[in-house]
Amino acid sequence: MQLAGKGNSRLLRIPKPLIERCGFGTYVDVRAVGRSVVISRNSPRRGWEQTFAQSTKLDARVTPEQFESEEWNW
Repeated sequence: MQLAGKGNSRLLRIPKPLIERCGFGTYVDVRAVGRSVVISRNSPRRGWEQTFAQSTKLDARVTPEQFESEEWNW
Protein backbone atom coordinates (compact mmCIF):
# COMPACT_ATOMS: atom_id res chain seq x y z
CA MET A 1 0.00 0.00 0.00
CA GLN A 2 1.15 3.50 -0.69
CA LEU A 3 0.57 6.51 1.53
CA ALA A 4 -0.72 9.52 -0.38
CA GLY A 5 -0.73 13.19 0.51
CA LYS A 6 1.62 15.89 1.65
CA GLY A 7 1.92 18.10 4.68
CA ASN A 8 0.94 16.97 8.17
CA SER A 9 -1.33 14.08 7.15
CA ARG A 10 -1.36 11.09 4.88
CA LEU A 11 -4.10 9.08 3.23
CA LEU A 12 -4.16 5.30 3.34
CA ARG A 13 -6.75 3.51 1.23
CA ILE A 14 -7.99 0.29 2.73
CA PRO A 15 -9.63 -2.11 0.26
CA LYS A 16 -13.33 -2.68 0.88
CA PRO A 17 -13.00 -6.48 1.27
CA LEU A 18 -10.47 -5.95 4.07
CA ILE A 19 -12.76 -3.41 5.78
CA GLU A 20 -15.66 -5.87 5.60
CA ARG A 21 -13.50 -8.76 6.82
CA CYS A 22 -12.45 -6.71 9.88
CA GLY A 23 -16.05 -5.67 10.57
CA PHE A 24 -15.26 -1.96 10.45
CA GLY A 25 -18.22 0.41 10.49
CA THR A 26 -18.16 4.14 9.93
CA TYR A 27 -15.93 4.81 12.96
CA VAL A 28 -12.64 3.21 13.98
CA ASP A 29 -10.01 3.69 16.66
CA VAL A 30 -6.49 4.41 15.40
CA ARG A 31 -3.50 4.17 17.73
CA ALA A 32 0.23 3.74 17.58
CA VAL A 33 1.71 0.63 19.16
CA GLY A 34 5.48 0.72 18.93
CA ARG A 35 6.26 1.33 15.27
CA SER A 36 2.88 0.02 14.09
CA VAL A 37 -0.49 1.62 13.51
CA VAL A 38 -3.42 -0.37 14.89
CA ILE A 39 -6.92 0.20 13.52
CA SER A 40 -9.79 -1.36 15.44
CA ARG A 41 -13.58 -1.28 15.40
CA ASN A 42 -15.29 1.35 17.50
CA SER A 43 -18.45 3.35 17.79
CA PRO A 44 -18.32 6.86 19.27
CA ARG A 45 -21.86 6.37 20.53
CA ARG A 46 -21.25 3.07 22.31
CA GLY A 47 -23.41 3.05 25.44
CA TRP A 48 -25.42 6.11 24.42
CA GLU A 49 -28.69 4.18 24.19
CA GLN A 50 -28.50 3.21 27.84
CA THR A 51 -27.39 6.70 28.90
CA PHE A 52 -30.21 8.29 26.90
CA ALA A 53 -32.78 5.93 28.40
CA GLN A 54 -31.61 6.90 31.89
CA SER A 55 -31.61 10.62 31.08
CA THR A 56 -35.23 10.59 29.91
CA LYS A 57 -36.28 9.39 33.38
CA LEU A 58 -35.04 12.61 35.03
CA ASP A 59 -38.14 14.80 35.07
CA ALA A 60 -40.89 14.28 32.54
CA ARG A 61 -42.72 17.37 33.80
CA VAL A 62 -40.17 19.75 32.28
CA THR A 63 -40.86 20.38 28.60
CA PRO A 64 -38.06 21.26 26.16
CA GLU A 65 -39.49 24.77 25.85
CA GLN A 66 -39.33 25.28 29.62
CA PHE A 67 -35.83 23.88 29.76
CA GLU A 68 -34.61 26.25 27.02
CA SER A 69 -36.34 29.34 28.44
CA GLU A 70 -34.95 29.08 31.97
CA GLU A 71 -31.92 31.15 32.78
CA TRP A 72 -29.07 29.03 34.10
CA ASN A 73 -26.44 30.26 36.54
CA TRP A 74 -23.12 28.44 36.50
